[in-house]
Amino acid sequence: MHGRELVDGGLLAPLPITATRLSDAQRLIAVDMHGWPDQPPGGLAHHNGADKAQALQVASIKPPSLLARWFRRSYQPEANAPGEEAPHELSFSELMARSLDMMQAQIARVQLALDPPELVIRIPRDACQFYEFWRAKELIALGREEADKALDKAGY
Repeated sequence: MHGRELVDGGLLAPLPITATRLSDAQRLIAVDMHGWPDQPPGGLAHHNGADKAQALQVASIKPPSLLARWFRRSYQPEANAPGEEAPHELSFSELMARSLDMMQAQIARVQLALDPPELVIRIPRDACQFYEFWRAKELIALGREEADKALDKAGY
């Protein structure tokens, strides 16, 4: 615009709590889009006594880092073991979207800790992916459901 590049203000203020307080709002309710996922990735490892020694031995061998595996697959395709299933690789846009999401989640956590609102409505961060605008009706319904739960729990 007029020779300037503009980005969404949510980039640095995903929860504009301070700006909202300056508007003389009577009640401040924040909607955090970085809530705990409905389906957390991974799970806890459980070992019985017989497996414990083997688990400790395996744990002491460090697998190659994610960067090392990516480099090996990208620049040395013959290094992949025969029959080894290639793991899902992130595209550059997926990597950037996840990085921005992580950055905004951390900024939001700091903002909530420094200036807590009266109520926080948390939307699970795995509710949708970056740019899934076509799912608007479904996500609005989810937002209403989460808002109802949070308001009921707070006694509104």
